Amino acid sequence: MRSPKRRIDPGVIRRLLRQPYRFQFFQAVRLLQIQFARQGRTQGGANGGMHGVATGTANGSANGSANGVANRANGAAYGAANGNAVARVADTPEHQLATRVRFPNALSLSFPASEIVQIEAGGIAQQALDSDAAFAEAIAERPLDDVAVTPAFFGMLGGQGALPLHYTEVVAERETLRRDGAARAFFDIFSNRAAALFYLAWKKYRLPFQHEVDRTRHYLPLLLSLAGVADGGVRRGLRETPGTIHDEAVAGYATAVRHRPMSASYLQQVLSDYFRVPVRVEQFVGGWYRVPPSQWSRLGGVNNVLGATALAGQRVWQRDLRVRVWIGPLAREQYRAFLPGAEGALALRKMLTVLGGATLEYEVKPILRRQDVTGSRLGAAGSGHVGWDTFLVSRPAMQDRSDAHYTLSPIH
Repeated sequence: MRSPKRRIDPGVIRRLLRQPYRFQFFQAVRLLQIQFARQGRTQGGANGGMHGVATGTANGSANGSANGVANRANGAAYGAANGNAVARVADTPEHQLATRVRFPNALSLSFPASEIVQIEAGGIAQQALDSDAAFAEAIAERPLDDVAVTPAFFGMLGGQGALPLHYTEVVAERETLRRDGAARAFFDIFSNRAAALFYLAWKKYRLPFQHEVDRTRHYLPLLLSLAGVADGGVRRGLRETPGTIHDEAVAGYATAVRHRPMSASYLQQVLSDYFRVPVRVEQFVGGWYRVPPSQWSRLGGVNNVLGATALAGQRVWQRDLRVRVWIGPLAREQYRAFLPGAEGALALRKMLTVLGGATLEYEVKPILRRQDVTGSRLGAAGSGHVGWDTFLVSRPAMQDRSDAHYTLSPIH
């Protein structure tokens, strides 16, 4: 775990380019992918829009001024749409790895001291690696776009290569004596793709690493589907309404969401972890519930069996429909966050619906810690809400107060 003041960009990337032997192969490529994701280049959309405008302008010049304006507009819209599609493809980690990172073969026959022989960044001068400030200025002017990572353990050539050492000797001789890099470039065609696939295979089942660079296509959608909230409308309802529940939060508790039936201990553990407050769940809380008129017992009716289906009255006492959720002890600000209509109460309602379903009603009892149980004065700044956190006291409280309570998702 990094310290709060540790710098990831550009400090670590500069060290990677300056001292590649200090990094493992997979970690080096992973850091480069994170850097590409942060740069967020969108040349595809800009180039597409420029191409569309240029095409429309050319057609407009040929067909007259009136048609030219229409063609320019249509060309710009068509080009921008195609450019945005290209940009979306270019933003994927797989495309970035294929177009921005190369894996040339090593020509050394010595025993490798590390997994990486060298890393070269196109357009970054060696002097820019001397300090963080110089490197930050360099990548601000020209972001990393062409990086060559030479692995020592993988490839066609080199001491650890797949081909006999004679091939490495011949290729090294051609580069040294004849200044001819064609042979090495030919072998790079095969090793470059193989090394990229090797890295992607390593990362495929390491889902947290996929989440670092691509949070919308792999890791997050899988967990949301597992949680049963893959539908965009459901997620928008959780995310964009008061009491926000982000997609990452639902995904983090995907196994809890799919756990049926949800036990009381599991429910209080998840709620306590999410809200960072003590939570206790009390089961089988009794309550009176109205019976629909169609189910009342009447003379002359059917299925009126004494002790079984016959009912006397319009209400029935049940203990299998209500759960009591104790929250606290809480400080005053935390306590107010869980009062009806507050952000915490709205988020609690959503979490209970996601975790426990819509077949139960929940009685919420926030607990105010005794240190914050104070007397109320009219007109005092920060005075409480009558009936919720106001008390008539003349001395310090000896115990926590849980007088207030309200019901979420009531069943009538």
